Order: sequence, then structure tokens, then C-alpha cells
Amino acid sequence: MTQTTVHELKLRWQELLDRLHSREIHLVIGFLQGLAAYGLVENGDWLEQHLYLAAPLWILVIVWPTVFLLSFIRENRLRAASFTSGFVALLMPLGGYAGWQATPVDDNQSGESLVGFAFSMIVAVFIALIHLQPRVSRSDATYEVFFTLSWRNFLTVGFSWALMLGVRLVLFLWEALFSAIGIDFFRDLFAKSWFIGPVLGATFAFGLYSFRAAMSVIDSVSTLLVRLTWLLLPILLLLVASFLATLPFVGLQPLWDTEHGTIILIVANLLALLFVNAVYQTGERSPYPDWPHRALTIGAALLPIVSALACYGLLLRVGQYGWTIDRLWAMLIVVLMGCFSVGYAYSIIRQRTQWQHRLPTVNRAMSWVVLVSLLLTASPLMDFRLISAWSQFSRLESGRADALDLEYVRKSLSRPGQARLDALVAKDPTFLERMEDKHLVRGFTEEEVQGIVLRPASLGIPDSLSIAIRTHSDDPPQALVQIDLNDDDLHEYVSIWTEPMSDAARARCWKEVSGEWKQCGFAYFEDVPEEAFLAALRKGEVRAVTPDRPYKDFSVGEHRIEFR
Repeated sequence: MTQTTVHELKLRWQELLDRLHSREIHLVIGFLQGLAAYGLVENGDWLEQHLYLAAPLWILVIVWPTVFLLSFIRENRLRAASFTSGFVALLMPLGGYAGWQATPVDDNQSGESLVGFAFSMIVAVFIALIHLQPRVSRSDATYEVFFTLSWRNFLTVGFSWALMLGVRLVLFLWEALFSAIGIDFFRDLFAKSWFIGPVLGATFAFGLYSFRAAMSVIDSVSTLLVRLTWLLLPILLLLVASFLATLPFVGLQPLWDTEHGTIILIVANLLALLFVNAVYQTGERSPYPDWPHRALTIGAALLPIVSALACYGLLLRVGQYGWTIDRLWAMLIVVLMGCFSVGYAYSIIRQRTQWQHRLPTVNRAMSWVVLVSLLLTASPLMDFRLISAWSQFSRLESGRADALDLEYVRKSLSRPGQARLDALVAKDPTFLERMEDKHLVRGFTEEEVQGIVLRPASLGIPDSLSIAIRTHSDDPPQALVQIDLNDDDLHEYVSIWTEPMSDAARARCWKEVSGEWKQCGFAYFEDVPEEAFLAALRKGEVRAVTPDRPYKDFSVGEHRIEFR
């Protein structure tokens, strides 16, 4: 073989590699990703009992191809592969530890045991990716690059998922059409997991390729979304300011009595932070005229108060019921949002109306804090299962045995919870039997029923209803009223609790649906003297008031109860 022939072969090989660099390599990796996902799904029952293997394998199958395909270009294939492999090598042991702590899996637990871990890994990968991509491409890691990449990655992956779901719907349609005309081969083919997995994997990878090649379209969509948040941000911050302005007059108790007040605060704070970043972008200039910008500056300065209120609400629940995994996640989110909010408020104090210039500094520093925090939650250093087990059993050791939820310990705390239970049973073999008997939900006792004001007086309380009421409050209500609140000739029940110390009361509406009692309304009302209120109930001064809602309001004497 002559030197000319060898040289020609090298050129053709290089040309082939150049071709495979883009579309074909996306399809090959996507096909292999779908095939690997099919293999994991087919062995799902076994892997569910060995989550310490399932979690790292899913990380390898999902994260490595996605991060690699979003990072590489023609000139940096090996560099992208090495950086991606290093990052995935960091995540896999964390996945193994999280999976190990999530076993044994309860029979009713299904896939819930690693939901928090999956969420944290999605966010961690998103943040790590915008730090990884500039290093892979050896480009300037400016904040403008980070901001642009965050939008592009989010929309590219989102549209690729939408494409994959669209293809899945088409496969459903094809399966139905071929089934209708009796061609069993294609009907069966389009229903097979070994066919669907690789097809969807290749579709997702092709979506990444197509949308990365159409960055002008992606940037146009991001511009449209920024414009939408530009319109919403003033409204949101106005609502936050109005809410905070009313608190000195109404207090916090009505918010906590809704039982989801903390969630409302967290969502409001999170949306405000996201909108501020989307609208002000790189902070080079204000997107609003002078006076709206000044008003928004005041609104942004109030966000630490919202974070503090959310933290206070969480701590109230922790004081009552201890730490749980959900509360620990909520606290982590609140603390991180508080750091962002305080950073923005500090920038406002230092820079006044030019505070947006410090957004890149705060956000880049906090991106590392968020990334490290999320990775730590999957490690022994900040394992929420360990912390929750310590909290729940510490309450038990301090004599608050009635607060220990055995079902929660077994279902959610997995290995750490089971280890604590085993240690207690080793010391006291009758512990579980006594605890299970104590936590058995029962209806109201005869003595408790005698203390309830019933309307009508001859009202009988179904045991199933009293058990449903018990699930929301350990204390029996002061009153229980049977009344038709929606003109369907079927009775609803209204349970009422009075709060003598604050002259307030709360009520819940109950309706039987398919043999189960469901809550159909909640109300909190103030300026209700307990004796006068109960006296009105005993006299039968009870009626439904017609409002423009599915369920009527409910009045007792002069007091009107508006259900939500």
C-alpha cells in the first residue's frame, strides 16, 4: 500500500469522524441510553430492593449521556467525555449511599423513597452543567455566559422531553391503528418496551441535537419568557409588600391555621427570586423606568422578611412534631432562599437603586453554595433520614411517645429508622406492640361525644367520620353540625373548634364520597366569644347562607363562616 493510499484512508477516516461528531453520534448515544434504560426498567423489581445499585446506575444512564451531549462540540469530544465522566463519578457514590439508606423498601413505598434525592440531583446537574460547559469549551466563564446557558439548557432539555412525549403518543396511535386493521406484528412491536426504550432515547438525543442547532429559536423563546416575567414581577412584589403591610393588623395566626401558610410563603419567595433574576438578567441595566425600578427595589428589599416568616412557620411545626424529611427539605430551601434574599438586600443597602449590578456576584457565589448543599444531602454529612430519625426518637426518649409516628418511621426513614426501632426492641421486646396499640386511630369515646354540642341534638356521629376528624385534630370538636351546604339533598357535617384564648374559631366541612369522608371546606374566623358562640349553637341558630360558590357559607347566630 502506497503512502498516498494511506494518506487518503486517513483523510476519509477523519472525514467520517467529523460526520459522526454531530447528528449520528447523538443518535447512537441516545439509542444506547434508551436500551440501557429499558434494561433497568425490566429489572425494576430487583433493583427496587437494591437501591444502592439502582440509584448509581440510573445516574450513569440518565446523567452521563445528557451532560455529554449538552457539552461537546467537534473540537472537544475527549475533553467533554473526561469532564462528564469525572462529574458522574462524583455523583454515583452519593447515589449508592442514598440508595443504601433508603432500603429496606416498604411494600407501600413504591418509588417514593428517592424522590428527594432525584430532585436534588436534577437541580445539582443543572447548576453544575452551566459551570462545566465553559470549561469544556475553554470559553470565558462570564456571568452573561452562565445566564445564557441556563436558559438554553433548560429550554433545550424541556423541548427535547416534549418531542419524546410526542413520539410516544404517535407510537400509541400507531399501535391502535394497526390493532384496528388486524396487523398484529406492528401492534405488538409498538407496545414492546425493548422497542420503545431505544426509540425514545434516540428521539430525546435527536431533540438535543436539533434544538442546540437552533439556538436563535431557543433564545427567542427565552426572550418571550423574560418578557412575561417582566410583566409579572411588579404584581408579585406588590402582593408581597401588601401582605407584609397587613400582618401588623391581622397577625400570623390566620396564616398558620390554614395549615399551608409556610408553603405559600416559600412559593412566593421562590417565584420572586426567579422573576428578579429573569428580569434583571446580568444586571447591566434596569429593565424598568426609574420610578418602577425604585418601587421594585423596595419590594426586593422586603424578601428577607418573607424568608424569615417561612423559617419561623417551619420551626413552629418542628417544635410540635419534630424534624421530618419534608421539613428538612423545606428548611434547606428556605435557608438558601434567605441567603439569596439577604444578598440582594445587602446589595440594595450598599448600592441603592444600582443594586442590580451586584446580582452576578451574589448569584455566582450562591450557585456554588446551592450545588454543594444539594450534594451534601446525599452524603452522611447532611443525611435527612439520619437527622429525622434522631429528631423523632429524641422526642420519644424525652417522654413524648405519643408523637412518634411508626408508619412514617417505617415508610420514610428506612434504614436509619429501622435501626433505631431494632435498638429499642432489643431493650424492650414489647415496645412495638404498645406503640402500635397507642397509635391506632379510633373514633370519639362516649365521654368525648357528651362534650360535643350536636345540631340537631339527636345527631349520631358515624365512627368513620370521627376517625376522619381525628386525622386532622387529636382533640374532639366543640360542636358538630349536620347541614346541607350545596342543595344536593345530602347532608354535610361541620366540625367546629373554638379557641378561647384568642376569641377565634375554626371549622371544617366534611362530605362522604364513595364511602370515605373527604374534607370539602375550611374556615377560620375571629371575634367569636366561646360561650356566646356555643350558646347560639345550642339554641339552634344555625343556617346556610347562599354565596356564589359551590358550598354555601354557614352562620351561627350573628357569626358567618366562609368556607375555603
